[in-house]
Amino acid sequence: MSYLVIFDGTLAFVGDHSDIADADHEIVGTFTNEDDAYAFEEKYNEEATNHGRY
Repeated sequence: MSYLVIFDGTLAFVGDHSDIADADHEIVGTFTNEDDAYAFEEKYNEEATNHGRY
């Protein structure tokens, strides 16, 4: 199973292909390990906050 880290314009979240139907959603990472996906999501959101992305 693949775990996708999806950015929706505000926050990244872990989801699957059914979560990217909205054109505003962008895949920013793909992982086979759930823990890696959640670690990446946390780091992505932290960096986005630090760089004023939202």
